[in-house]
Amino acid sequence: MSAIRVVVVDDEPLARRRIVRLLADRGGFEVAGEFGSGRKAALAIPEIDPDLLFLDVQMPEMGGFEVLESLSRSRPPVVIFITAYDDYAVRAFEVHALDYIMKPFDDDRFDEALVHARAQLRLESGDSLRRRLNGVVRALQGLEEGAPSEVPVSSGRWIERLVVRSQDRAWFVPVTDIEWVEAADYNVRIHTSERTYTTRETLSGLAEQLDPRRFVRVHRSTIVNIDRVREIQPYFNGAYILVLKDGTEIRLSRSRRNAFEEALGQSL
Repeated sequence: MSAIRVVVVDDEPLARRRIVRLLADRGGFEVAGEFGSGRKAALAIPEIDPDLLFLDVQMPEMGGFEVLESLSRSRPPVVIFITAYDDYAVRAFEVHALDYIMKPFDDDRFDEALVHARAQLRLESGDSLRRRLNGVVRALQGLEEGAPSEVPVSSGRWIERLVVRSQDRAWFVPVTDIEWVEAADYNVRIHTSERTYTTRETLSGLAEQLDPRRFVRVHRSTIVNIDRVREIQPYFNGAYILVLKDGTEIRLSRSRRNAFEEALGQSL
């Protein structure tokens, strides 16, 4: 398999060098471009034609949103945003199922983003990625312009059942039966009270189809049906443990607490 071509765009030299070093340590990636200016990156990206783009949101002269808007490729690169924003921006990325790393980030968080990026490169269509990129750009541009700190969730019709296919059969799974969902390498495991199904769907793709008032992404690799949560236990450092009705324990990460509280309709 050929290496994944990467472009890194960040106006902070230390941040760029760290990302390049982490990619070199992991293998399977070719850094085809490294830019400290959004304007220079926007001119070079069409010619480089990268698979993956690490893109700083805030840069002088030309920010990350403007870089994205300048790209006219039918299939845009998969983007991992680099941001120092909190709360509102995080919610925007989550609603549109796009990946991000918040400064300062650790190696584990970096690795999670790479796993997600690989899955997107394997499975996602250009049209789907373009729609989600446009959605998050609109939401975060609103933040820069002083818009209210609430990210609208799509009002589209949410699916009522999933079709989970294997080599020789297909199952129809009502979404009301889903208790929780987890990413597992390049697959997704869908847990119901009766059994666990495995599908080649990505977690972000599935999140786009499920009603966010009921199904909440509580961790980078986990979605929970809040109707199946029995109790919530404090963990540490702002995180919580969600105990489902069948006793399953799932971590609610600190960065996703706001989204969970919004779906719950009350503060923890």
